[in-house]
Parts: sequence; C-alpha cells; structure tokens
Amino acid sequence: MQYLSKIKIALGISIVILYAVNVNAAIPTKKMTALFTLTRAAGKPLSKPSDIAVNNDYIYVVDGDNNRIVIFNKNGEYEKQFGSLGEAKGQFNYPVGIALDSDNNIYVADTRNHRIQIFDEDADYKRSIKIATDGAPSRPVDITVSGESKNIYVTTKSNKVLVYKQNGKKIKEFGKTGTDRGEFRFPGTIKTLSHGRIGVVDILNFRLQIFSKKGKFSYQVGSFGVRPGQFIRPKGVAIAPDNRIYISDSYMDLIQVFTNKGRFLYVLGSNGKPHHVTAPAGIAIDKQKRLYVSEVFANRISVFQLE
Repeated sequence: MQYLSKIKIALGISIVILYAVNVNAAIPTKKMTALFTLTRAAGKPLSKPSDIAVNNDYIYVVDGDNNRIVIFNKNGEYEKQFGSLGEAKGQFNYPVGIALDSDNNIYVADTRNHRIQIFDEDADYKRSIKIATDGAPSRPVDITVSGESKNIYVTTKSNKVLVYKQNGKKIKEFGKTGTDRGEFRFPGTIKTLSHGRIGVVDILNFRLQIFSKKGKFSYQVGSFGVRPGQFIRPKGVAIAPDNRIYISDSYMDLIQVFTNKGRFLYVLGSNGKPHHVTAPAGIAIDKQKRLYVSEVFANRISVFQLE
C-alpha cells in the first residue's frame, strides 16, 4: 500500500501535464451541470456502487457491498430494490455489472456466484447462466446484450469475453491474457456500440478495445499515460445519443470523450480544467443526455446534464 501511495503521489504531480501539454495550449473541455446525487435507499446508504443502467423511466444501481440492485426514478426518488447476500435465485454475492436489453430485462453480473442472473422489467427472477472458462467457474465482471440477436457478452476475470445465447448456450469466446491486440489484462466494462460492435475496457492495458460483433479486433482507444486520450485506470464506458464514447478514469478522477472512431475530443470540465469525480467506475448516458457516474469510494451516484 505504501508503494502504491508513492506511485499515486508521483502521478498526481503529473496531472498538470494532462491539462496543459504546453503553456500555450489548454486541453479542450466541455461543461456538464450537476443535477443531483443518489446516496441511500430504503434507509441504507449505498456502499461501493459499481455500475449503472438507465432507460426512459428508471435508474438501476449495482450496490455491491449491500448485495442488491436499487431502482430509482428519473427524479432520483427511490422506487424499489431486490437482492440480498446468498446463492439462491435472486440473491447475490458481490454483484459488479448490470445491463438492460430492449425489453428492459435486467442482467446482473453476480460475480462471486459465478453467474449472470436475468430478471424481467418488474425485477422478477427469470433464469441464470453459469459462467465458466476452460471447464472451471469464472467470475463475470460485466455484461452487455446485442440489439439484434440479444446475444449476451460477458467479461470475465479469466481475461476472456464469453458470448451466450439467451438460453444460456455458449456460442464462442475470444481473448486471452496478454498485451497484444485482442488480448486482455482484466477486461472490465463491456458495451454494445453502433453497428453491433462491442467495446471492452481493458483496464490494465490502459485502453478500450473495439471488436466486431463476431469478436474480431477492430481498433483501440487510448494508451497508458496522463496526456489527452491516455489512461491510468480506465473503468467505465458509455455511448451518447450522438455515438460519442465517454470513458471514465478511476485513477485520474475524470471522464474523457472520444469520437465514434476513437479520436480524443475533450475532457468533461470547463475553462481548460477538469470536473473531478471520485474514483468513477460505471457510467451511463440516457436519451436526454444525462450522465450517470458511479463514484465508488464516495458511495454515491452523481447525475449531470451534458451540453
């Protein structure tokens, strides 16, 4: 821990580089306006909320330490919750990721139970998919569901992406441990992009990798560093209505924005300075261009209006 602290102090000094590559050029920023925060539900504070999913009506929060999914309406008012610690249907053991499909079914990465659990739009349990690689149980990190086929894509701590049909049959898997194209070191958030492409946050390779829906590597976004378009700990990814790509960096406490092709555009902030959020992990953007940020170590979800 002392070693990591020294690294963080050293890198903290270099944050200045990210926002001023030279004295004559400020880093592009774009403003976001704070709307409200979510910090508790049903009388209990959120604890390590790791991911968010949104639709037209509701905000779904993975409240990891409390082993529950909490649902708020778009005004930030508590609606309901489901889940508790355990291995039974509808129970969780440290859930991490969440996704919705076009029918508002809810998919939860029930990480330490080595499964994906699926619930209907009323949060009633439907079925589970056991997650395994090389014949051994594997911990899922996040999930996304393709728009056309509704195939389920799952990132795992075994450094692979697994693809399942809705009935739980595994179709294929891709990736392995490594640093080359198509390889991973701790794949985290996974999102469906335009044209059926899949984006995978490759955390310890400091990048977002983009794949075709068949799992073929296309290109990457980002690299290691503190300059614009680089990352220390990329965590969350969200796609705006204009198809721009938003990526959170949980070490640098900021969110960077890229074109659909991966070109850096700006950092969320104003006047050349970032808007700092606390250890941002999962992020989501709705059709009204509201940005939802899980600030894990601040135990809250912050909601912003994008310009």
